[in-house]
Amino acid sequence: MNTKKRILLTGGRGPATLDLARQFSRLGHDVYVAEAQRIHFCTFSNAVKASFVVPSPLIDEVGFVDGLKKIITTHKIDYLIPTYDEVYFLSKYKADLSKYTTVFCDDIEIIDKLNNKQKFVAWMDSLGFNVPQTEVIQSKAEYLDRLQAGNIPYPHILKPIYTGGGVEVLKIENVEDAIKADASFPSLVQEFIEGEGFCTFGIAHNGQLSCHAIYKPLYIFRQNGAAVCFKAIEDAGILAFTSAIVAEAKYTGMLGFDLIRKKDGTLWAIECNPRITNGIHLVETDDHIDEHFFGLQSLKSICPEKARQISRAAMLRILGLTVKSDYATWLHYLIDSKEVIFDWHDIKPTLSLPLIGMHFFLQYYRYHKTPEQAIFYNLDWSIDGNTKSVSQAHTLSHPMSSLFCKPSARRA
Repeated sequence: MNTKKRILLTGGRGPATLDLARQFSRLGHDVYVAEAQRIHFCTFSNAVKASFVVPSPLIDEVGFVDGLKKIITTHKIDYLIPTYDEVYFLSKYKADLSKYTTVFCDDIEIIDKLNNKQKFVAWMDSLGFNVPQTEVIQSKAEYLDRLQAGNIPYPHILKPIYTGGGVEVLKIENVEDAIKADASFPSLVQEFIEGEGFCTFGIAHNGQLSCHAIYKPLYIFRQNGAAVCFKAIEDAGILAFTSAIVAEAKYTGMLGFDLIRKKDGTLWAIECNPRITNGIHLVETDDHIDEHFFGLQSLKSICPEKARQISRAAMLRILGLTVKSDYATWLHYLIDSKEVIFDWHDIKPTLSLPLIGMHFFLQYYRYHKTPEQAIFYNLDWSIDGNTKSVSQAHTLSHPMSSLFCKPSARRA
């Protein structure tokens, strides 16, 4: 594709957005980033032409959208591409924003049908796919009462109706786990499905899949968490499943599924993320991902030979290893997989890791959140009122953060 585009990405705090920005830049496009945080990976990247600070959409939806409009009109943006949880807010204002640029996401009704864990399971069940038995529990007292009455079998999964990256997803194996469970209610109680887990990444236009990757997590950061080391595979059944759901939803945008295959070969749908996933790291420059964003192309399956890893998290994974053979496997992938943040041609995001880590460490103390929760805290989303109250949310910019911003980072 020879036509140069001006692209505005949101969600610069995530490594996946950094990778996407680099790919667009290598393919000759101008990349801009809008974020509620001042300090993030894309702040320091050479691939980003300019980085802007906008209000948190959870705290100020109108200010967030107005900030994007200002960037779009000032810099003549051709495509607005949400990456992480901002997609839920942008889908809500898609009709308005589409007056100014092409917004690459679906409408709010479809986004929520996929993202809401309860609605997703019900929808997949209605379409005839295998799904775990799932029900909503309104309070901790109801949960414990149901357990005592023997109405909920062990093991089971306890998780929020809205969650991403496995945050607050708990595997409950006995009554002690249940009593200690630090969960917010209402929550979902879900049947535990034993099997092999898979994740996907896809790009779709109007119900047709254009680009697709399937990957197997080799290491996860914590139980039920996001993959920090993973390898691409080919699987006709998973590809067929993804294509069927994209077609049924007439979906446009990025999306990924979490799936489990049981020993009997059956495939079970667990949840969907209607946004970017770590599968973007499997895409290489020669795959010309820009063509798949800017218009429908023939389906391309992404399956590089080398595994990928987010090394700073994969290195911490060693703390949970107990079997000698697991250490050898861990070391093998640490050496042999491709690191997704480090890039000799764009070294500043790697050098800035201590600063970024310190930034989120400060949030841990300031807001009493784990670093993982703090990363996306001011983007918590719920269309049904199941999110944390707005009064609990804060802009996560530290007063000293302006001292460390990329010169092009400024408030929109």
